[in-house]
Amino acid sequence: MSASASRAQSRARRTAPTRTAQPLGPLPAALLAPAKRRALLEWILKRDRAAICRRVAALLRARSWLLDAGAVSLRVFGRLAATLDAATAYAAAAERAIDAVVEECARDSREGRDIDLAPPGETSLLGSATVARAACAAFNRLPTEERAALFRIAVLGESLSEAARALRIGGTVAAMRARFALISISEETDGLRTEPLS
Repeated sequence: MSASASRAQSRARRTAPTRTAQPLGPLPAALLAPAKRRALLEWILKRDRAAICRRVAALLRARSWLLDAGAVSLRVFGRLAATLDAATAYAAAAERAIDAVVEECARDSREGRDIDLAPPGETSLLGSATVARAACAAFNRLPTEERAALFRIAVLGESLSEAARALRIGGTVAAMRARFALISISEETDGLRTEPLS
């Protein structure tokens, strides 16, 4: 397989749609008793762990948040196990929990809390491992348009033209937004780095 074909396949996997073929649930009613919360968490992890993790990863990509999908997913599992009740449909509750937890984690990242570490491979363009945490926080504080442009180019690995088409803007505009984003991150992490961002 050629290098270009390999990159295309990798991008296709990273940009898979949020919805999955297998629906969430149904949830056994007996697990909703307060004394059964641990059993409920185990049921969620066994039955829907992969589906929820895929939904979390897809939503992070769609909103251009540089966050550790695994850490975010753990919060979702805990939220579901703690808050599900008989009055709420499980699938709907799961979708709401994913949406709410993603935004909470993004807020925590912008404020510099522990959740903001992204996988090392996704921070390689933002700085060395010693400044990855600060760079991720700076990335997530960027204006939405600048963050989206840099995310598509640096994280998803899209070309400038691909990113521009996805964002429905011109190539020059996409390049400027990505460049402004890099400048902002560089300024925020300047005192922590030994090499400048390129």
